Amino acid sequence: MLLTVVLPAYSIWSGGVTVFYILYLYWWQELIASVLDAFYPAPQNLQAAVPVSLKFKLYLLGIYFVFIVIIFGFITEWANRDLLFKNFDVMFFRNIYFNINLAALLVNEILVRRSGRHRLNDPGDIFTGRAIVLHVSIILGTILYFLVVKRYPDYFTPDNLWGSVLVATPFLLLKAFFNWNWISSTNRISPETEQTQS
Repeated sequence: MLLTVVLPAYSIWSGGVTVFYILYLYWWQELIASVLDAFYPAPQNLQAAVPVSLKFKLYLLGIYFVFIVIIFGFITEWANRDLLFKNFDVMFFRNIYFNINLAALLVNEILVRRSGRHRLNDPGDIFTGRAIVLHVSIILGTILYFLVVKRYPDYFTPDNLWGSVLVATPFLLLKAFFNWNWISSTNRISPETEQTQS
């Protein structure tokens, strides 16, 4: 909870990172995972009965990309030009910390798949796991921005960044929830299951 909610929320509030930074990095993680699934399919006993095609996943991720860039990259940070330019740097890979995080995600996703313990909580349906985090976070974050942050500019100013924290809250909570479920699923694997996967 500390790593997935408190620290990112503090980073957003302090201006260290933006909501766009976090969502965009998470979007890349889902893109990397979707592509790698074609090369490292899940173990037979964990595969979905009707697997989702890579093309369909990429189509949905393309839609998510548009909303993330337009709403969280530009609209929510329009009043704060410093954060807006930070988003530009992130989007065009001119932020060294983002690039390092992205490289680490790629390595992690490959190692998890090679271990045979990937997608333990994701049977292949596009609306489970990380994809649903993106889907719901975009919707709730947009609603919170237009119905709360925009309506109360005296409380949510470009300087205090509480509006950014509020907009990011659905994503952070959902991510913590799914991370917790994934860890619980991993810890419940029996030795017989591990031998089957290997």
